[in-house]
Amino acid sequence: MRILLFEVNPFSPPVIPISLGYLAAFLIKYGFKVKIINLSQKSGYSVKGLENLIKDFSPQLVGFSTYQRNILYVLLVL
Repeated sequence: MRILLFEVNPFSPPVIPISLGYLAAFLIKYGFKVKIINLSQKSGYSVKGLENLIKDFSPQLVGFSTYQRNILYVLLVL
């Protein structure tokens, strides 16, 4: 199964939060294919580039790292 995880954080440079790192490591250990995408002001993804990445990876499950500080931004992506 292919799983795509998003970190939406316009407030800081693009870094992978440790929580998503742990989740991805666990999933990979059990045979899942995982990609983590960080969406921030400096992540460099265009809308078309992001669309192509999602189409190429063709995830079966998508997750968002959501907190009170970024919930409105996550809702904009959905």
